[in-house]
Amino acid sequence: MSRLGGAAADGDVDTLAWNATTGDIFVIECKRLLADKTVGEIAERLVEFGPNHVERNGRRGPTRRHLDRVAILRNRLPQLAAATGISENEIRIRSCLVTSALVPMQFQTAAATYFDIVSDLDGLQDQIVELA
Repeated sequence: MSRLGGAAADGDVDTLAWNATTGDIFVIECKRLLADKTVGEIAERLVEFGPNHVERNGRRGPTRRHLDRVAILRNRLPQLAAATGISENEIRIRSCLVTSALVPMQFQTAAATYFDIVSDLDGLQDQIVELA
């Protein structure tokens, strides 16, 4: 984030990818997660990745931290343009969660309100194609 005008306290973007032809810039949160097997595990995962989840230690949850970084980047279009070669007026920032396994958030309608893409790694290419 510091290379794009953010503060070190903002944390890091796991992956920043872009398509110069479409202007899409993908801000990707990558998570290595085990597959949830029980109803209880699924419920816990959905709560953990909700946009307003607060962890036991008082930290913002992973989705909130990611969304805060995306918001910062939306206010750093000149830096994004310089880093990607995409003109500011053509940039479309895409918020993404990519996981190592199939996760319940992929099937949660509410997740589509704060992520443009929620996918396991195997399905990522299909999700990007659908977005275009």
